[in-house]
Amino acid sequence: MIKGIIFDLDDTLIDTQKHILPGLEYVYELNKKSLFLNITKERYLKANNDSVKELSLKIKNRTLTLYQFGFLIWVKTLEKLDLHSNPNNIYHLYNCLQDYILAHIQVKEGVFDLLEELKDNSLKIGILSNGNFTERVNKLNRTKLMSYLDFLVTSDIVGEDKPSLKPFKEILQKMNNLKPSEVIYVGDSIIEDIEPAKNIGFITVYLSEKLDQDSNMEYFDVSNFKSLSELLHQNDWI
Repeated sequence: MIKGIIFDLDDTLIDTQKHILPGLEYVYELNKKSLFLNITKERYLKANNDSVKELSLKIKNRTLTLYQFGFLIWVKTLEKLDLHSNPNNIYHLYNCLQDYILAHIQVKEGVFDLLEELKDNSLKIGILSNGNFTERVNKLNRTKLMSYLDFLVTSDIVGEDKPSLKPFKEILQKMNNLKPSEVIYVGDSIIEDIEPAKNIGFITVYLSEKLDQDSNMEYFDVSNFKSLSELLHQNDWI
């Protein structure tokens, strides 16, 4: 019997990634006559992109965690632009981008209908997300998803990013120690979500419009939340 369901947040429940580049361009336009005076948009974007690549490699090698990324990306970008990494400037740039993302993110179609259905069936609902707790709380409140949640675990609180098993074990413990076989996990990344969740023993559902990633593990896959709802009903999970 299924008693709980855990979702990844960014690009699973909400559309985050597509707002990053427009957000970076917004940050430049907002600061081009002050902080980025005499710096072209092309140079600024290249500095940011190069910094993302460098930090992403460190995250992949587990020498850096994702929750350190938010501020550090601006430290590295300013360094590449030969600009002083003034703490106020870093904090300002970070907030500019976060404000843009918060203003533009949207909940994916069908999410609220599914959450209502899960609540009607008394399932516990959790979110497990890599990154900063404050950022996730802001997104959940902005999108009105917070009222549906029973649990939120972020990697900065646990101290390790997914795909480490530690965050998965942490949220399972918070869910009144449900058995892994009683929990469904839904995410958009094979490496960060599906494989570790499967290793814990969760029923795993890969949510992606592409559905083309390779994995040696067996998992369910759906392309949208209507299909996810159908899957839940077909297997008598709700």
